[in-house]
Amino acid sequence: KPLLVIGDDVRWSEPYAEMRALVDRLQLPFVTSRMARGFLPDDHALCFNRVRRFAQSNADVVLMLGVRLDWSYRFGGDFSVDATLLQVAHDPADIGLNRTPTIGVSGDMRRILMELLSLIPESGMGKTTLDSWSDWLSALQTECARKRAASDELTREGDIPMSPHRLMKELRDVLPENAVCVLDG
Repeated sequence: KPLLVIGDDVRWSEPYAEMRALVDRLQLPFVTSRMARGFLPDDHALCFNRVRRFAQSNADVVLMLGVRLDWSYRFGGDFSVDATLLQVAHDPADIGLNRTPTIGVSGDMRRILMELLSLIPESGMGKTTLDSWSDWLSALQTECARKRAASDELTREGDIPMSPHRLMKELRDVLPENAVCVLDG
């Protein structure tokens, strides 16, 4: 049950094409920190931001790119105690902050990802690997559908006053796909 977690520190290396290649080659589900949204598309089939906490707590192998295990990750408590954590950080001081990873590497993330990609065939990991991950992807998709159904309840037409969820739905329905909306309390 692998998972890629993308943190905001990837911005220093701008490894966006390499992250996309890694996700696509491995069919690797991913989530992002709030500040890393947009580094890969939120509408990518393997993006599970909607069920971030579920994905993080159930993954058994977690590749963390540019993630600091601070308050936003509950100091590492969002991940299973049995998970294998692989941490890649720009700053060596971030490796092992609040939780010791199985493997920690610091350096330029773009270069590290390029090296990793050189070890993975462009055709991906093959059918056997993907079949072994199918139950995991299914569980993520099921949880996502459940969450989406609950969210749809908050966007019902006719509710007065209009909820913030409904406002965002209405805006998404009329704005271009690449529009950026920010809703803040």
